[in-house]
Amino acid sequence: MEPGRISGVGQHAIRFQMTLAALPSEAEELPLRLVNELGIRYSLERSCKLLPGVLLPRRYLLGLKKERIGPEADATLVRICRALGMPAESLIPYQKAIEDSEYLHFGYEENEKGCVYKAYLEFHNLYRQAVLEPGEKVDTFPMYTAFKWDALGRGGAVESRYTWHPSIDFTAMRERIADILQGDGGREPLAISNALIGTAAKLVSSEHVTYLEVVEGDNSRRSFDLNLYRAGLRLGDVHHLLSRMFRHYGIPVARFRSLYDIIRHKTLGHLSGGIDREGRGFLTFYYDLEYVTGSGARKGLARAAASR
Repeated sequence: MEPGRISGVGQHAIRFQMTLAALPSEAEELPLRLVNELGIRYSLERSCKLLPGVLLPRRYLLGLKKERIGPEADATLVRICRALGMPAESLIPYQKAIEDSEYLHFGYEENEKGCVYKAYLEFHNLYRQAVLEPGEKVDTFPMYTAFKWDALGRGGAVESRYTWHPSIDFTAMRERIADILQGDGGREPLAISNALIGTAAKLVSSEHVTYLEVVEGDNSRRSFDLNLYRAGLRLGDVHHLLSRMFRHYGIPVARFRSLYDIIRHKTLGHLSGGIDREGRGFLTFYYDLEYVTGSGARKGLARAAASR
């Protein structure tokens, strides 16, 4: 067996990735395999990112509730991070913050230079304790911290902070997104975002759309995220907006059609967009959230962790 590869695990979860022209790489499979081995129920969500002239469809995010892992959850999650090669500069703050988190997420994304692993800590339990239970109201809350690093061990890591705006309405969402997407290059992404908000507003109230903003340390990354799952939209319902998105970023029509034909019946989840850490505009749509029960091959996790 190759280091870090556990045969026969996670095939259900990777079946979609195998439709995207190339078979999954070892790096792409590893987070799925490690989480799958926990033997618990977890979520799997896919996404597609667009930048000028660049289409990045090989991306996914896994979500799990920490208490399902058992009494050794924190140590188990740290072992997963080590198996994924999380740098020490990220592992230390991750270990300090993990005790306060209720939900965890692991992600993979392929980009023009290689691929990236991501580990998120979610703090909805702290929001519940500090705001909901005492009946307080807040305009913002630090809901997620994410650590992201090169999956092949090249270069350093970044830390992203996601701020939730729990009381925001659709008008304020539009205003804040306009502030993020300033400049001529942001006009069409802003128009697409506003049109999508308008579509969602016909189906749900603003309290059913989660709005987040994201920053990263001292780099130029600034973005927004709209969670639209509760609107119940299919990607086919917003074909015209997806088409505009691909056209704006200069993605050939044939590439749009080939991907759209695969995903058009999937549920639209999130729209995120803004400026990446290299100063480029982008839009990302997330879709097809599903729940998977892992195989429970826990010994494989220990072997994978020890091999890296």
